[in-house]
Amino acid sequence: MQVALSRAPRLLTLECHELVYIDSTGLGLLTLAKGEAERVGCKIALNHVPRPGAVADVLALVHFDSLFPITYLEL
Repeated sequence: MQVALSRAPRLLTLECHELVYIDSTGLGLLTLAKGEAERVGCKIALNHVPRPGAVADVLALVHFDSLFPITYLEL
């Protein structure tokens, strides 16, 4: 993450098409990453979150769609 942010990108995209599970630790790390990125003027986007699926359900439940731009991969 630090290496990517050292290049001062405007957008950092996390590819999620293989993500099948996320728990509170993962959500916490995403939140921390968002804070780090914002300090250098960067946004983080979640790309190809599988839907329907547990990850999409959890992200919706905790309203991460209001924190991150999310694109979904319809299964």
